[in-house]
Amino acid sequence: SLGAALDVLAASHAEKRVAILGDMKELGAGEIAIHADIANLAALKQVDLVHTVGPLMKALHNALPDEKRGAHFDTASRAAHNVPATLSGGETVLIKASLSMGLSQVVDAIRKLGHSQKNEQKED
Repeated sequence: SLGAALDVLAASHAEKRVAILGDMKELGAGEIAIHADIANLAALKQVDLVHTVGPLMKALHNALPDEKRGAHFDTASRAAHNVPATLSGGETVLIKASLSMGLSQVVDAIRKLGHSQKNEQKED
C-alpha cells in the first residue's frame, strides 16, 4: 500500500511533493531491509522530500539520497511538534505509517498550521 500511495503522490500536479513516512509494523525478520528498500521505489524520483518517523524508518532515512532526505524523528509527537519547521506551506503531503505509530498527531498539527495561517491573514 505504501508503494501505491507514493505512486499517487508522484502523479500529483503539485509544486512540491513531500512524504512523511512512519514505521510499517509486523513485516517480520527483514523489516529493516524492507524499510531501506523504499528508497529504490520509482515513485520516489518524483517526490521532493521525505521525512521519516520511527526506528525502522531510520533505515529509509539513511538510504535516501541527500537531496530527498528530510528530517528524521524518533516519535510522532516530535514530528508533530516540528511541523512548522518541516513544512513551509503549499506542499502536497502524503502521511503513511502503521496506525500504531500515531501519525494522526502530525495530521492534526498540519491542520492547526493551516488554521493559524488563516487567522494571521484575517488579522492583516
